Amino acid sequence: DGSGEKIVVVAERRGMSAEALSDLHRNVAKTIQTAAGAPATVILAKPHSMVLTSSGKLSRAKVRQKYLAGEFDAEASEAAAPKALAEAHV
Repeated sequence: DGSGEKIVVVAERRGMSAEALSDLHRNVAKTIQTAAGAPATVILAKPHSMVLTSSGKLSRAKVRQKYLAGEFDAEASEAAAPKALAEAHV
């Protein structure tokens, strides 16, 4: 129903192959499931897509707002696209 808390991990990805990106996503999700006993939404965002404060620290509140606004959804789809293309050429 959309109420309650949920675990969301947002991390920037950098210089990774589609296979490495997929492995990282799977490993992070599995680690959180094991540690917390609950599934997590894992988003590996494009480089430089995280919002920083004026002092250069991560603005968790702004990243949360971007997540809730669905701004990371397109990035996640883009991350999956290279893997799908790679698999299509196998």
